[in-house]
Amino acid sequence: MNWSTLGTGVYLACSFFLFLLGMVILRENFRSRVNRTTAFMLFFGGLGALFAAVGTTLARTGTLTAGAAYENWYNLFYIWELFFPALLLFALVFPRETETVRRWRFLRYSIFLPHLFHIFWVSFFTSPEKLSTSLSLEQFGPVAKALLSPFAYVFRVIALFLAVAYKFHIRFFSLVNLSYAALAIGLLFARQAAFPNLRVKSQVRLILAGLGLAMALYTAAFILPALFDFTLSEPLRFALTIGALVVGCGAVGWAILRYQFMDVRVIFRQNLVYFLSTGFLVAVYILSVAQLARYVRNVLGAKTPALEIGFILLALVFFQPVMEKLDDLIKRLFIRQRSDFRNLMERFSRELVSIFDLNQISARVTGLLEKELFIERAVLLLAVSDAQGTLLTLSSGNEVLVQNVSSGDPLLKALLSRKQPTYLDTVLPEKTDEGLARLLVGVGAKITVPILDEGRFVGLLALGEKVSGFRYSPEDMTLLGVLANQLSIATANARLYAETLEKQRMEEELALARQIQQNLLPARLPCSAEYEFASYVRPSRQVGGDFYDFMWREPRLGFVLADASGKGMPAALLVAFLQATLKAEHRHDRPIGEFIRSINELMVANTSPEKFVTLFYALFDPLEKKLFYSNAGHNYPILVRQNGQLEYLKKGGTVVGCFEWARYESDCMHLHPGDTLIVYSDGLTDASNHDEMFGEERLVQLALESRHLDAKGVKDKIVDAVETFTGSVPPFDDMTLLVMKTR
Repeated sequence: MNWSTLGTGVYLACSFFLFLLGMVILRENFRSRVNRTTAFMLFFGGLGALFAAVGTTLARTGTLTAGAAYENWYNLFYIWELFFPALLLFALVFPRETETVRRWRFLRYSIFLPHLFHIFWVSFFTSPEKLSTSLSLEQFGPVAKALLSPFAYVFRVIALFLAVAYKFHIRFFSLVNLSYAALAIGLLFARQAAFPNLRVKSQVRLILAGLGLAMALYTAAFILPALFDFTLSEPLRFALTIGALVVGCGAVGWAILRYQFMDVRVIFRQNLVYFLSTGFLVAVYILSVAQLARYVRNVLGAKTPALEIGFILLALVFFQPVMEKLDDLIKRLFIRQRSDFRNLMERFSRELVSIFDLNQISARVTGLLEKELFIERAVLLLAVSDAQGTLLTLSSGNEVLVQNVSSGDPLLKALLSRKQPTYLDTVLPEKTDEGLARLLVGVGAKITVPILDEGRFVGLLALGEKVSGFRYSPEDMTLLGVLANQLSIATANARLYAETLEKQRMEEELALARQIQQNLLPARLPCSAEYEFASYVRPSRQVGGDFYDFMWREPRLGFVLADASGKGMPAALLVAFLQATLKAEHRHDRPIGEFIRSINELMVANTSPEKFVTLFYALFDPLEKKLFYSNAGHNYPILVRQNGQLEYLKKGGTVVGCFEWARYESDCMHLHPGDTLIVYSDGLTDASNHDEMFGEERLVQLALESRHLDAKGVKDKIVDAVETFTGSVPPFDDMTLLVMKTR
């Protein structure tokens, strides 16, 4: 095999590759200027390789010799040089048109003018030296010669100038091609730094490297010999040319397979597999079946059509398996990269397992889509729905956008009814200045992907145009549908995780508040020769609204039991305020009624009307055995005399914290040794099992039965009875019990 045969094969292979790729790109989106420009650039590149293959074949076979036919064929070869202005235009429009091209539209066409003029000149002035001899005056007479002689001289001068200009043009026009290529490479290099998509940057860098090396080889093979008038050996010229084509085509092919150049990897791979499968079967036929048929014909002396028929049947059976094997081979060799959709979803699923922050999920998924699918902009809108409508929140960098969308929004209904990736223009209403339509149009959405969790709307993916200008492929749509399902799970997990963290934080805060509230209760109960106390507190939640405290006003002992409205933290805060107020006001020596009235006024001034407190306050004089008290809307404390007589401490007034005008009475009880005073909150008597409440009657009965016990014994008997009665039913309200026993 000589150099020309090898060169012809490489030329044809590169021509086939470039034509196929150009057709795929052009067919994918003919309306896109980027696609058209890229396809025409590849077409002219493939045309050059095709012309080179045909010219090499004709020269090797001697079909063309020097003469008019040779000159016409050689001049036709110049058409491929339109590749260079197409390359420059590609540098101006990929992946998006520059501002210069958008503003000066004529520039897109003017860059082709030098080459069109070049083709016109070499086509119609193939032999300019003939012009100088075309006007002969020999056939004219003396008078005509004298008259035409000046014109003939001028014509010969013009012809001589054109001949010199033609030779100069042919020799040095390659500098124009070189300038176009250098300018295109420089533009791509300068623009790639501003490309937002990292994958597009990788594409451009790879193509730049391939173009630069290919142009260097092409320059060494053709431009330098033309400029400096020297001739390369045939093998060296073929080697440089083949190297330029292989490097250029290889860079484009690798950019497709590894970096999804122009987003045609899948389509191109399918076409390539089809042609390779066909070529493989044709090669098998030529190398085996045809040779076997010839051998059988020589042996038998007759044709055997059964071999051809059998091969056709086998080809029909094995064509699809061969295609699948080739497809798997190509994917294993070239497409083991991260952007394979199955690998992509597996990797994304693994990442989502460890991401529980909605902002991080949004940043990860939008970044992945922009990088892997070449989308100009992808945004994730998360929804919080209620009876009034849906609140969509978009976080993009430092931008936070919140949009209220009514539950009856027509666009939202249309998207939810489809439950799959949808082109926005197919469902967009006429009015786009309100609701969801305004939001999606504002972010430049072209595709919308609803995210549903068991039929509940949880968000929306809004995707812009592709950087390549291509439509979304069926494979893209499948990926987006799977991604929406993954996002549904991820957002649900993130929200659940956030709720768990919030609950944990609240529990920690409540535990701290409970500890603080426990510390506010008396660490030790007062006890003397004249009296003793026992107490029990059980909040229905971490913190409660019940409390008791002791305050000395020598020689008297003051004590209080209060029950704040509500439960949990609000009630605990109200209790803390009340406790601080009680301690501050207790320093003033005033009658009990005035003391409670002062507390009430402070509560009214500093709390809302729905926040109130019931309380029982008493002041015990151990020397005189007198108990002064006031009951502000609280459960009546039970006084059990040693002889079993019952008395209820009712004197006082209304609850504290509601009415500024409220006034409070007080009373005095004489206590005797062995008397028992039981002060409690309503949570004790309201404690219930599955059928009924514990009730005041049971409490009174227990008080009578345990009156002979000490304070702790009375408290334990009552608490045990309540816990036995309620069983496993948790308390509905805070329970507080304070028992005083006189000695």
